[in-house]
Amino acid sequence: MRATRLGVISLFILFFSTLLSPTVYAQQMDAQLNLAKRNLVQIEKNLSSLKAGDVASYNRISEKLTKTAELIKASSSQAHPDYATSIEKWNAYQQQMVQIAQTWGSANQQNVVSSTSEEQTGAQSSQPQSAGTRLVDADAILSKYQRQNRPKLAQYPSPEDARKWAEATKLLQTTELEKDLKLLNDPSVSKQDANRVSRWIGGQFQTQINEDIQAAFQRFNGSALTAVNLSKQILAVDESDDMKAFNMANGAIGRENASTLNNGLIASAVGQALDETFPDLANPNRLQEIEYIAKGQSRFDQMLAGVGATSQALAKMPKKQRKVNPTFLKGIKQELWYRGSTLAYLDAKGSIWMSNKDVGDITANGTIWVGSNDLGSIEPDGKVWFRGNHIGTLEENGKVWRNGTQVGLVETDSGKVWIDGNSNGEIVPFEGEWKRAAVVYFFQDLFSE
Repeated sequence: MRATRLGVISLFILFFSTLLSPTVYAQQMDAQLNLAKRNLVQIEKNLSSLKAGDVASYNRISEKLTKTAELIKASSSQAHPDYATSIEKWNAYQQQMVQIAQTWGSANQQNVVSSTSEEQTGAQSSQPQSAGTRLVDADAILSKYQRQNRPKLAQYPSPEDARKWAEATKLLQTTELEKDLKLLNDPSVSKQDANRVSRWIGGQFQTQINEDIQAAFQRFNGSALTAVNLSKQILAVDESDDMKAFNMANGAIGRENASTLNNGLIASAVGQALDETFPDLANPNRLQEIEYIAKGQSRFDQMLAGVGATSQALAKMPKKQRKVNPTFLKGIKQELWYRGSTLAYLDAKGSIWMSNKDVGDITANGTIWVGSNDLGSIEPDGKVWFRGNHIGTLEENGKVWRNGTQVGLVETDSGKVWIDGNSNGEIVPFEGEWKRAAVVYFFQDLFSE
């Protein structure tokens, strides 16, 4: 519980100095004295309704009493009659607070209230603090070590930010912890509260603090190591290999690589700040890693400078034309049936309609279109490609393979489709054309992209 800190003696000195000062007639009351008077009225009401053991209300009255003392002291209306009256009331209420605290303190020693669950680390102490005497607030000590109140490390800290965080966190493990454990031995703290708080701030909370420190090291060491590995790749590129350098530094990949190197240098600097405060956890390779990243960044800047010239050279080179398959699929309208219902409809141009929606195309040369994008193909040898990957094969005997597993069969003499272990599908009309239909039956997820 917080105590009122303004001493009685200072107010008496203030009062008597006022009596000795020259009298100022008809002095008006200033805002500070006016507000102090209102506070004193409220304090009187609060004291009259204060219930025994209501520590929270006691603390609020104590705070208001302190603020009122500050207002009286700051007032310039010392010749006003209400000034001396306010001092007298303040002193009376302050003495009343002392008596309440002493009464509650005696009751506490005779009848100690058991603590609630130790898991509730924010539970309030039952020991009141008397006005005029600074008593130790055990729960304020406890609060300082709780996760939400401990020093915070920003997501992207500067080295100076990291140093301040590390030093503040270190205090909770050393000097601050030692001081707080001694404070808990103060007679104003009940033995129960002292045991409860010391157990948390010296036990579980210390474990959490250690975990936070280790997590910070892992985070920034990881960013630095990523930059080191990238630097090694950059430095491994031969200076005469313009294409590799171009691929490293150009476009989105180049921007990502530049960011990785820059973040790695910052992370290394932050790591150095942590190393200074926590030498037992310091990265022994820190300086070597910084040197690697700096060299990688220097080489990357050279690559970046050559991107423009390489781009111009590539623009002058003749474009490679993609090989287009000859027409080998029949352009016929077909309905694809599955378990007695229409699964899809193919028109003569190769458009695929499912649920009344045009989901893609498979043209006569085997090109697979999804939306307006050329994403794959059925090759004349039956291989199915999608996004540059070989994902399946259509054998001439009608077997359909996907990722190395046979997933179905099309009867090449009837158009019956074996899917899900049975003859559940049929291509109508058949006319020997089945490869477009097989892709729809067994690779229909391609058209949901």
